[in-house]
Amino acid sequence: MFSGTDIYKRIEQVKNELNLSNKALAEQGKTTDRTIINIKSGSSTPNAKILYHWCENLGLNINWLLTGVGEMFSANVGSAEEMLPSLTKKLMFVEQSMDKASSLAKLEAMKAVIEGEILAEKNMQPIDGDDRAATG
Repeated sequence: MFSGTDIYKRIEQVKNELNLSNKALAEQGKTTDRTIINIKSGSSTPNAKILYHWCENLGLNINWLLTGVGEMFSANVGSAEEMLPSLTKKLMFVEQSMDKASSLAKLEAMKAVIEGEILAEKNMQPIDGDDRAATG
């Protein structure tokens, strides 16, 4: 299940790997120390802007940060926007359009966007020995 605590566990891994304090992590996410404390306690989740800044400033792989799949750091040294412009824009749109929604509702909406992207990728790749995958 997708949850803010899963993201925070991965953020803790990043903090340890890069030897960052909560204050430094907050600065890299363009947020406050208090927000980091709230995320850690589970009373808040990082919004799309914070996630974007962490990926941009720390070179994190957004897929790994959100799902735990893949490598912690992006292999591409370009900006996060260059790496996943479509997905990032979609997540930013969800964040902005659900401004007053609860954190859980925002995470669920973002999860749906990500799952849709994953499904679209899977549907573009034929499965060997199964002609039904190509024809539906």
